[in-house]
Amino acid sequence: MLIDLAKENGDLSRLHSTGDLFSQIIDPWLIRDGTDAVLSNDIRLKCMQAIAVHALGGGGRPLTYRAINEYCDPILQPVSAKERDEFNSDIRNCGVLRRLAKDEFEFQHALFYEYCIARTVFEDVKNVDFDVFGMYPFTNEVVDFIVELTRKSNYTSQVREVVSEVWKEDISSTARANLLRVHCALGGDCGGFDFRNIVTRFPTPRFLVESSTIDTVRMA
Repeated sequence: MLIDLAKENGDLSRLHSTGDLFSQIIDPWLIRDGTDAVLSNDIRLKCMQAIAVHALGGGGRPLTYRAINEYCDPILQPVSAKERDEFNSDIRNCGVLRRLAKDEFEFQHALFYEYCIARTVFEDVKNVDFDVFGMYPFTNEVVDFIVELTRKSNYTSQVREVVSEVWKEDISSTARANLLRVHCALGGDCGGFDFRNIVTRFPTPRFLVESSTIDTVRMA
């Protein structure tokens, strides 16, 4: 990745963290082949973010051609099979996926989808949208990226306040676990949170995420 950044004359002196590196790489990568592209780079990013959430749920397992269509169709809304194929090809060729087999694709690295998820979460939180929090347990890397994006945007206090308010709503245990981890990582005070009858699921390290290796802890 550093080689790609250097080739594009990226300013390496500005890199102080993994998040800095990915912010310098993801967006330029999605602009590749811009003149011949079917999709704009911002739409590609939205598709990568949608695929990333499901990659997290699958523990980084390979994706199929059909799965890519399933995750991206709500965003792209293709009007024909031909258009769907063109969109799918653009996402695979100009996104951050790589082919493993005839019908198997994956992100270049787990950090790619974790960064994309963090971008999604950060954007959604500013719009008071917490749907992604309730889908799958976040890895430590996703939480780290969210915290970094939040702090660099000087949005820490706002996120903590919003989390405190959303906590009072009727949300899933998975959402509460993810909210709690982000809130604590941002230095938030959890003293006023109600933990009664909450089941939280904490994932193992991302390369070991399988249904049989997720611990369930009941907090009473």
